[in-house]
Amino acid sequence: MCCRRGALQQRLVRRTDPDLEALAGCDHFDAGHAEVLAGSARNTDSSCGNGGWRGGRCDLAYGLEQRTRGGVMPGAVRRYTVRPRQASWTSARKQNSVRHGLLAVGAIVVTALLVGPSTGDASAAPASMKPFTAVGPGGVHLHAWASSAGRRAATLIVINGGPGFSHLAEPPAGVLAPQFRVVVYDQRGTGLSRAAHDRTFDLSHQVGDLEALRRRLGAQRVDLLGHSWGGLIAAAYAARYPQRAGALVLADAEPADATAAARGFAFLTQRIAALMVSGLIPSPLPPVVGDDCSAHINAYTPAYLANPKLRVPLLPRGACSEATFIQTNAALTPSARKTVLSELRRYHGRALIIFGREDPFRAAFQAPDVAELSTAHVQLKVLPHAGHLVWAESPQFFPIVRTFLST
Repeated sequence: MCCRRGALQQRLVRRTDPDLEALAGCDHFDAGHAEVLAGSARNTDSSCGNGGWRGGRCDLAYGLEQRTRGGVMPGAVRRYTVRPRQASWTSARKQNSVRHGLLAVGAIVVTALLVGPSTGDASAAPASMKPFTAVGPGGVHLHAWASSAGRRAATLIVINGGPGFSHLAEPPAGVLAPQFRVVVYDQRGTGLSRAAHDRTFDLSHQVGDLEALRRRLGAQRVDLLGHSWGGLIAAAYAARYPQRAGALVLADAEPADATAAARGFAFLTQRIAALMVSGLIPSPLPPVVGDDCSAHINAYTPAYLANPKLRVPLLPRGACSEATFIQTNAALTPSARKTVLSELRRYHGRALIIFGREDPFRAAFQAPDVAELSTAHVQLKVLPHAGHLVWAESPQFFPIVRTFLST
């Protein structure tokens, strides 16, 4: 599908972060570049490295490469930004490009969405779970909650999607208690877990946070359930601490492979563009308010669902930190991804990879997820009539997870 200038209009929210350039600077798209926004993989090949400025055009393939290599979570929609390699933009030109209406997908916010309460305090503790804290790398105080369970119950840590979301973005895995001691936590820089003094958000520190939780719980081994971005953290933990990682459940998980992440993003933009045309995703989008990106993200829920008309609970106000999202993405480097890929060979445990059949990322993520766990004992489940929020649309999700973890 080729999008014309002016289609899917929306006013872009300008960024104040000095490392980001607003897409408003890109006001010239030819058919090929428009197709990138429409989701075509034509300009996002396996290397995804052909972007940049060509003949004065703002090449969106380059923007896709930068956001993906910077850590754009394939589970998640984020503001699509482009960093020009040359040329200066006048204020009038930027204003003109916005006034004429850029492609709305250019401002897309792909986020590893979430099911959480639609009202209430974003930092509220889960019901019937006991709060505790742990100190992660850099001195960050992690706030977490654990369900009651028997002394011999296995410990299951749930890692929600994001980045930038509190524990309210997690699958509601509390239904697995009391057979398992279910643990949820606010990732660094989200909810009650404030950022470390050094503002470090890299993948190594995310893994260190999980290890801090394990030690605080006194568990010899922990099972992990990671959704989308959380799936990448779970895999990275198994790569670094294979002797401490029990079973892995990777739900619609982001792979470590950066190329696959780029492909997944392209597929998602196609779906978002179509849903904007049909009116199921609003244009313009709700703005980010201060550091709160929850309303902006909630607007994209239909893109993750097999049935985009299905109403699911959304994040409450304050459950998404824009600053944490940006800084975590910036810290997710190609070298960090390669480290996970190489070290995962040390993990020989059991893994369940589970996808919704209609997940817009599945075509890009499923094969790499399986391949990256080549030394593990892997089960693959694809659930019909479900999308990226597989547990929200498939009643089979938790019974399958329970059976897997119990055997």
